[in-house]
Amino acid sequence: ANFEGRILAHTDETALDILSSAGLMVSGDGTPGKGVPFRGRREAWEPDNVYSRVLVPHRVGGRGGSKASRLQRASAKVRGKGRGLGYSFVHFSEAAYYPADNPFSAVLPTLAKSIDRSFAAIESTGNGIIGDGEAFYKFWQQASDPDKQTDSEWVRFFVPWTEDPYAVSNNVPTDIPKDDEEKVLLKAGLTKYQIAWRRHEIATYYQGIVEDFAVECPLIPEDSFLSGGSPAFAHEEIQYVKSTVRDPLITAELETTRDPWIVKLSPMG
Repeated sequence: ANFEGRILAHTDETALDILSSAGLMVSGDGTPGKGVPFRGRREAWEPDNVYSRVLVPHRVGGRGGSKASRLQRASAKVRGKGRGLGYSFVHFSEAAYYPADNPFSAVLPTLAKSIDRSFAAIESTGNGIIGDGEAFYKFWQQASDPDKQTDSEWVRFFVPWTEDPYAVSNNVPTDIPKDDEEKVLLKAGLTKYQIAWRRHEIATYYQGIVEDFAVECPLIPEDSFLSGGSPAFAHEEIQYVKSTVRDPLITAELETTRDPWIVKLSPMG
């Protein structure tokens, strides 16, 4: 009862779609494609014509005691949207595509600091590491893995395309694997049905550009940020270079003496 939720997206239309889905989950009128909560139902209803919020009434105490919760939508393109208000829940959708001069971080201080009464999610496909996508990239870098703890309270959650059960193709070419990249994927545990789907997607929707596919359908988190981050190198080149990285033989400081003049290695610190 008495919770405030906010959905932000890079465009108002996207925020509307998400809010519409949330409203339908609570109580829908069954009209295909609309997802507008049925007016008059006590569980949820839409109080205005622009569909800017969903109300969920909560009866508290005796007669007439109601503390409704609200879920509202907003566009990240409007400067200052959401500042100065207090929220229990915030969902930032496609946050890497928000304008650089209107970062989602401006809304975060308005979030209630309570384990029991607050929650925030920042989700997005990658959009490079500079420009509009820089803020999301920095949040991702500072966040911790689920089994670790860093100074940041954000926890990473990455979903590779291989977890999509529909990302398979029954039309499997006989020449799999045809290159080093597909050999690596097979060794990593991908099936030929998945590799066939990947090959079809790259040729059909990404004009044969592997890097564009990797950004929209990443296999590892680093793939998400290729756009604008490593424009001079192909995906296969980056993967090869990473495979050659080794731990240093020694880590030390160079120290010089004057008489006699020599250079020696000293342990770090």
